[in-house]
Formats: sequence, structure tokens, C-alpha cells
Amino acid sequence: MSSIADSPPELFQPARPRSRRPLILAASIVGGLAVVVGAGLWLAPRPAAPTAAPTPSMTVALGTPRMQVWASTIQASGVVALWQETIVAIQIGGRLLR
Repeated sequence: MSSIADSPPELFQPARPRSRRPLILAASIVGGLAVVVGAGLWLAPRPAAPTAAPTPSMTVALGTPRMQVWASTIQASGVVALWQETIVAIQIGGRLLR
């Protein structure tokens, strides 16, 4: 029987510590990919939120036409031929409304 003292010394040498370089490299790659994917998702255009239909600022009511005589005068200036258009506006309180 051989004793431990008779064994060659290389069999009982302590194991070399493993290099952590591959682990650090893999963690760096995974972390970098996570940052790139996260930034891509963060900066990606998002669909616009549906907006409600705008509320109308004016309303229209239907009416029936009727004949009426106006007791006012119409002031006009310039020459208007039969084939031309004219702008008819009202003046209330010194302001011209078109």
C-alpha cells in the first residue's frame, strides 16, 4: 500500500481558481442587450390615445322660410352689374358684421 506521502505532488495540488472573465463577459453582453432593447421599447412611437369628438361651438336649427318686409334702408356704394356678386353685411353698434 502506498501512502499519501509517496504520491506525486501534482495530484494533490489545490485547484486553480476559475477565471471569472467569461462570466463577466456574458453578464456584460446580457446587460448591454437589455439596455438596448429597453431603450428601443422606450423610444418606440406609441399609438395616439383616442380623443373624444370635439364639442360643437355652434348649433344649427332648421326653420321654415317666410316673407317679411324690412323697414330699413340699404346703403350701397359702387357699381354692381347683374353678373357680379355683392357682399351683404349688417352694421350693429358701429361695427360691420359680415
